[in-house]
Amino acid sequence: MDEKDKLIADLREQLIKKDEVIAARDKTIASQETDLTAAAGLVAGLRQKLTAAEATAETAPAKPTLTVARKEYEFLSDFSWKGEEVTFEVLKANKKLAEELVKEGVGNLRLLTPEQA
Repeated sequence: MDEKDKLIADLREQLIKKDEVIAARDKTIASQETDLTAAAGLVAGLRQKLTAAEATAETAPAKPTLTVARKEYEFLSDFSWKGEEVTFEVLKANKKLAEELVKEGVGNLRLLTPEQA
């Protein structure tokens, strides 16, 4: 084998190695494209859920509000206090109870910011 044949054999070997590297990278790219497609599907599904949630939030009836000590509070749900059922109607009629509940920091009354009121 002369010098020219050695050079050709060496170049063929380098070419084979580069082809193997390219094949491995192609395989990695294909895998990443599959992952990307799956992620895009997940994002699309989450966007649909978000759109539906936003539409529901826009059409949901507003919670009733009451004013206690010149601040506006949103009544979130009925609850029991000292063995008695507390409803929005009860609080509207009993301002002292409303003041007591606000003072105690009951979680069913949420203070509204001026922008929300």
